[in-house]
This record gives sequence, structure tokens and C-alpha cells, in this order.
Amino acid sequence: GNFIGTNVTGTAAISNRYGVRLTGSAGGLIGGADIDDGDLDGFAPAGNLISGNEVFGIWLAGSGFAIQGNLIGTDVSGAAPLGNGGSGIDGLTSFNNASIGGIAPLAGNTIAFNGFALGGDGVRVLAGSGNSILGNSMFRNAELGIDLRRLLFENAPGVTPNDPDDADSGTNSLQNFPVPSSATVSDAMLNVQYAVPSSISNSAYPLRIEFFKADADRQEGQTFLGFDNYAANEAGLTKRFFFTPVANLVPGDRIVATATDGQNNTSEFSGS
Repeated sequence: GNFIGTNVTGTAAISNRYGVRLTGSAGGLIGGADIDDGDLDGFAPAGNLISGNEVFGIWLAGSGFAIQGNLIGTDVSGAAPLGNGGSGIDGLTSFNNASIGGIAPLAGNTIAFNGFALGGDGVRVLAGSGNSILGNSMFRNAELGIDLRRLLFENAPGVTPNDPDDADSGTNSLQNFPVPSSATVSDAMLNVQYAVPSSISNSAYPLRIEFFKADADRQEGQTFLGFDNYAANEAGLTKRFFFTPVANLVPGDRIVATATDGQNNTSEFSGS
């Protein structure tokens, strides 16, 4: 329930260099999915407001961190910009087995408007594996929502293309992202056709596929819609999935998706 990098009202920056910096550490929780942080008033949320800092909102180096329920790069409303100068969440070395967001109610973070001064992503993983990035709302970051790199310190921002059968290696095993081929709405049901070009020898199945309504740049997942399980016997095949999205859709909305394998490696966002 802290305000880190902002004034007391959460509407203007009082910058630190980094909002939260954890290095050489193992484990730990930043924020939380509980709506009550234990205060006697019963109202204060567990999530932190981590915005307006000069470089990263959160800098991780270690393993086993959980980052849940935070506003990273917005003002206290969660909708207006108060970005960190670089990425919302980053690691200048390696972090592993982090859980950024999650599948529990209220576990997702809002990560937006970051990188306005230095360039940056919502979440950038320069090195490491087993980092799940689930159920978050990402939008209006300067570069990507999720950026995985092939090599430590690789100076190549931008989408890492899928490779045949997902045989390459790198951050988060460079898990291939889903490839949507169509998305239509009928009787409030969303009908998505997609495939994931990942061989069972290169990805730990089943994959959790999360669908989002895209933000204005059509690359980041702003609004979580639902998920599917993509089984080993479906690997590489086009699948048709019908579900009732948890948020409203209107004509012109675009859909993006991520894939997370059985070892908690989350991909970048798909194209829309």
C-alpha cells in the first residue's frame, strides 16, 4: 500500500532513481493480491503505486519474486500517466522464477506509460527463465509490453520473431507467442482461431494462452479477456476457441495473446 516515487496524493512525481531495487535476493513479495493489507481500517490495498521514478519502477536481480496488484507507471487512478523513465520492471542482470501478476483475482499489475525518458518496456527480461507474466494490464509503454532478449545486454529492442518449432534459446526460453488468424464476436461469445508454433520437444506443455484486448498501439495487452489451455496433442495446429470474455468488446477492437509454458516461461505479446 505504499506510494513510491510520487507525492502523497499519488498525482505527481517525487522521483527516486529506482522505485524498488532488489539485488542478490531470493524470494519476496511486492504488493499482493489481497484487497486488504491488514490495516485496521480495512481499506488500504496491498498493491503499491510505483511511478515517477527516474529509471526503473522495479529492478530485479535474483529469483522467486512475486509482483502482484501494483500500479507501475500510472497515477493513483490507474489510468493517467506518471511513468517511470525506463521500463516498469527490468533487470540489468538476470532474474528467474519471478511471478509478475498471476491467475488469482487482483493479482495482475497495471504497467503503463513507462519509458518516457529513457525508452523502455512494460516488462523487460534481459536474462533468466521461468518468469511468468500473467493477467496484467499493459498499455502505452514506450516500447513493448513484454520484451525478451536472446542474449544478455543484447541491444535489439523490438519484437523477437517466432522461429520454426521454437528451437531457439534465450530469455524465458524465447517461448513462441500465439499466432491468431481470426477473432469474431457472436452472441457475446469470442471466437478466436490461433496456433502456437512450438514443438513438444522445445516447450513444456500444456501452454496457458491468455487473450487481451489490445491497447492503442495494438501490441500490448490492456484488458484481460480470458485464457485457454493448449495441449501437447494440439502443438502447431490451428485451434478454434469459443469463450465469453470478461470484458466488453466492440467492432474494431484488436486481440493479442501470450503463451506461458509448463515451466512458467511467458512469451512476448502476439501481433493483433
